[in-house]
Amino acid sequence: ILALSFCICVAMIVLFLKAVNEHRPFSTKYTMQALCTVGVIFTLPVFSLMYFSGMVVPKSMSKVTYIAETYEAISLLFFLRLLLTYLGGKKETRETLTNTKVKLNS
Repeated sequence: ILALSFCICVAMIVLFLKAVNEHRPFSTKYTMQALCTVGVIFTLPVFSLMYFSGMVVPKSMSKVTYIAETYEAISLLFFLRLLLTYLGGKKETRETLTNTKVKLNS
């Protein structure tokens, strides 16, 4: 089972590097977009490495889970930042939302 887990970890890292390499030509202009995209894509390799190391050293599983869950929160922040970047940034999104009037059907 450890050999299978190790192969899955290596596959996640290879897929991560492939995804970053494919995305790089599209984000040369926008550094924040590239940073957030890499942060979100990096979630799978981090999780696979963390839980593989937890399988290898079972006593460290609580620490590994803590690190993995912390990175999950960070990757959610990366995703929200990426979403704001796609919407035009904080200022433009705030202006759009304040100038938009919503009618509620009651």
